[in-house]
Amino acid sequence: MKILATALGTAATAQSLDDRGSVTAWVAIEDAYSSLYDAILSAYSDAFSCSYGEWETYSVEVRQISGSGDVEYVTKIGDTTLHSSRYSASALPAGLDLQVFVASDFNNAATNYGLRNFYYQTFDPCATRTDPCTDLASCTTVVDSCEFNPVDNVAKTVVSAAANYKVSADILCPDRNAWTNMVHLTSDPGAFDDTSYAGNRQFTVKKSPDAGSMEVSFHDPNWTNKRYYFRQLCTVGEWNTYSLEVNQVEGDPSTLRWIFRFDGTQSRVLDKAKLLIESIED
Repeated sequence: MKILATALGTAATAQSLDDRGSVTAWVAIEDAYSSLYDAILSAYSDAFSCSYGEWETYSVEVRQISGSGDVEYVTKIGDTTLHSSRYSASALPAGLDLQVFVASDFNNAATNYGLRNFYYQTFDPCATRTDPCTDLASCTTVVDSCEFNPVDNVAKTVVSAAANYKVSADILCPDRNAWTNMVHLTSDPGAFDDTSYAGNRQFTVKKSPDAGSMEVSFHDPNWTNKRYYFRQLCTVGEWNTYSLEVNQVEGDPSTLRWIFRFDGTQSRVLDKAKLLIESIED
């Protein structure tokens, strides 16, 4: 998101405020939520001078920061940065209607000033967006090729359970040593914290507390809590492809074969009864 406007200060206004022929202007970075306005106004205001009779371009630009759930907020006059801040993208008023005034009733209208080239621009943070399901039949895209930062308890989509399927995700190995959830496919989202329902996780990838280690798990009725899991090492800052392919065994359709691959290399193969799939389809 970018907001830009070019403003002109008039000589009459400038001289009435400052005998030196300049006027002090304030740019206030204002949070989207009115209850925080006073605190934001106090903490995030920067002063600068502008010369009367000259046009200046004021801009605010907000961009997501790659590899995190944060955004960077930058205020400029011309090419000079006045203020920059980093905060969680969850604080943005994404999806809400923003009212645009010239000017609002917050203060008296600046009738002695000039305004031109005022616009609001949105842009795709990923210029090379591609769809991983392109040319694939019966395929559902959950996240495309542009980086997505996981958010607590947000179901991106719903798919129908099948006996034969493949699920694949590219995951950036994070620089964080704590339990964090990356990918979660489950038949019972209400039982996330109950280990007795761990087997409902058809495919899960989590960051473990160990450095450079991810936990991968999927349904297996032959193990405790009907879940098979293992640690997968990764290099911090590198992307890796985690994929799980499930197929009915030829000649024995009541048994499924699960094949896990890491960056295309097969590392786990399990044969098991098709218990959970049958219960879902019923």
